Amino acid sequence: MDKSNFNKLWKKLKENRFWCINTSNPDEAFEMLSKNAIRFAKNKNPIPNIEFKFIKNELDNFSYKNKIKVLIGTNIFFISPLELQIAYKLFLGSSKDIEDARHIYGLFKEKINKEELTYSLNKLNVSEKRIFLENGKYKKY
Repeated sequence: MDKSNFNKLWKKLKENRFWCINTSNPDEAFEMLSKNAIRFAKNKNPIPNIEFKFIKNELDNFSYKNKIKVLIGTNIFFISPLELQIAYKLFLGSSKDIEDARHIYGLFKEKINKEELTYSLNKLNVSEKRIFLENGKYKKY
């Protein structure tokens, strides 16, 4: 996305009562996107929020090309593949992140693509390929 299109997006978000949590300056926000993600929320409430970022690597590209369409009421959102979310949470490794990975896996274990999960775990160099199951025990994957 070039700066002109970003400014159009910024304006549209502002018109719809979204605010950037990271900065109130669109130029700063655009500059931040070259290195980091930025977050937007509605009506000055920081939660829930949505993360925006540029595609910078193979996993970002994989996430974009394999995005999942989510319908909430009449609103359409796109999220990254569940397999990548699980692998990323395990990569981060905090107890909260591991709990998030366990929760996502528990909710969607029947739909998880094991090959995509393996791909994501390998790309993130998660050396112990394991999934935290509902009963609190690790299962080697």
